[in-house]
Amino acid sequence: MSSLTQRHLRLAMNPCPGLTDACLSEQLEASLDQSGELAALCKVNGTGKEYHVCLLIAPVTVAMVTAAGGNPATDIDWSDVDSTNNAARRQFAEFIFAKKCGDDVRCFVDQAAALLGLSPAVAKSCQRHESPSDRMNCLSDAQEAEVLQRAIRSLS
Repeated sequence: MSSLTQRHLRLAMNPCPGLTDACLSEQLEASLDQSGELAALCKVNGTGKEYHVCLLIAPVTVAMVTAAGGNPATDIDWSDVDSTNNAARRQFAEFIFAKKCGDDVRCFVDQAAALLGLSPAVAKSCQRHESPSDRMNCLSDAQEAEVLQRAIRSLS
């Protein structure tokens, strides 16, 4: 668990007496799901830990699925968002290589960053990684960091 995720969870749990699931759910929904769309989809997991994990992972997964032209409501297995996130990353990468870049690795990083709404500076930083897998991890981590930073700002 990243330090940003830990910070976000600490802030989300702050106002929760006794760390109740309902209170934490409300805090995560308010900070990660301003549109209310994710909560409804994640509820297939119940209301406990699995639901909270879904709310934490879903914003990044939804961004990749949407950027690749997919429909998050139907293209994500909401009962297993963690596995779906891994599949979404692969599909996102395949989409960029097939539709945008061919085998041009530099193009891949630039296109992926642009599709995810990440800055050219992030793309440049992720270009420095040696393997395609490490570059994709860098982009995914940057996307997660942006989502969590917005969530932390909303709780502060």
